Amino acid sequence: TRLAELLAERGVRCVDPLPALLAEKERNPRLLYSRKDTHWTPDGARVAYRLLFDELARTRPGLVPYPDAGFV
Repeated sequence: TRLAELLAERGVRCVDPLPALLAEKERNPRLLYSRKDTHWTPDGARVAYRLLFDELARTRPGLVPYPDAGFV
């Protein structure tokens, strides 16, 4: 959180996926992180992708996300 504060003070937008990942964890029984390391599972990566995409779409009108069905 301190890094996000420092970036904000300098006018840099920062996307923190933790709140979205924690909210999804409450709704979704599937794992968002691998059990043996800190990498996101495909479900966790989709949560972060949507969050980042939503942030990009705020400044890029007409930007369309890649559909979930397209990810393998």
